[in-house]
Order: sequence, then structure tokens, then C-alpha cells
Amino acid sequence: MLHIREFSAKRSLALSRSSGAAGAQDYSQPLSPVLLSPSRVTLPADPVKRLQYESNLKEKYARECFEKNGCDYERAWANFLELQEANVLPSDMFEVQSLWL
Repeated sequence: MLHIREFSAKRSLALSRSSGAAGAQDYSQPLSPVLLSPSRVTLPADPVKRLQYESNLKEKYARECFEKNGCDYERAWANFLELQEANVLPSDMFEVQSLWL
């Protein structure tokens, strides 16, 4: 049976002292998340590709959504979100995501 316990600051300090390594890292404080700035994320210039990328729709359905919304990306995105929230989009409209990326 696997027993998992919380890794406390006290346990971290005890481990760092027992390792005897000079300059051991202090793990008593939680790590702060690293956020990518928007300038690091490059979205496709083609609005259909961008809709496909952001929605995970297959290209065929991203193009259809874009065209049915007057070739206006903002309208297409809003329409996609509305349909997704209503849970009316079948799963076969989406690209299959690999868990092993």
C-alpha cells in the first residue's frame, strides 16, 4: 500500500541538514508559478488557423465556423464559446489530443 504524506517545511529542513550539502536549496516556501507573457505565445496569422488552434476544432469545422460568422474572427470565437457552453458540439469536431506530447 502506498502512503503519501504532505511534504512539510520541517521535513524539508531536516532533509537538507541530513544531506550535508552546502548551499542546499530551501524548499520551505512554495514555488511561484511561471506565467508566459503574451509576447512569447505566437498565434497563427490566418484567422481560421487561429480559431483551430485556440478551440481545438478540426480545420474543416474551424473554417465553417469562421465563414458562417461573416469571416469575422471575434464573432466566430464568441459563437464557438456559446456553442461549447451549451454543450452542443459533438466530440468528433475536435482534434484528438495526445497525452504523450
